[in-house]
Amino acid sequence: MPGLYFYGVSEPIYYYRLSYENKLFKVPFQNDDQRAQQALFVVLYHWGFHAWGCYILVALLLGFVAFRWDMPMTFRIAFYPLLGDVVHGLFGDFVDSVSMACTTFGVCTSLGFGVDIILAGLRRIECGIYI
Repeated sequence: MPGLYFYGVSEPIYYYRLSYENKLFKVPFQNDDQRAQQALFVVLYHWGFHAWGCYILVALLLGFVAFRWDMPMTFRIAFYPLLGDVVHGLFGDFVDSVSMACTTFGVCTSLGFGVDIILAGLRRIECGIYI
């Protein structure tokens, strides 16, 4: 989830500023503490359990099949309860290849976000912008 690291600080501040303009929340707030708390609630809802659900589902499925049937922990084995021994053939090789490619692209995207953050920080230091 590279977005959590990329927007980790700016997203709560963005929601906090929107609360002054009443564009995000329908309920009027009494003080700044309530505005800040509501902004953090929205961020935690945005990056909460439902965002991690796809990872949890795959991990539970792989762990269950690997433990229950004593199989190697590869992504093709996640399809074993549905397809049976078909996963040991060409279809299983295809599933493993696609999962490796998607994992590689995801890691490269996360590294790209990190490099972008580092470059933005270095540009701010170079230009003398300290906010």
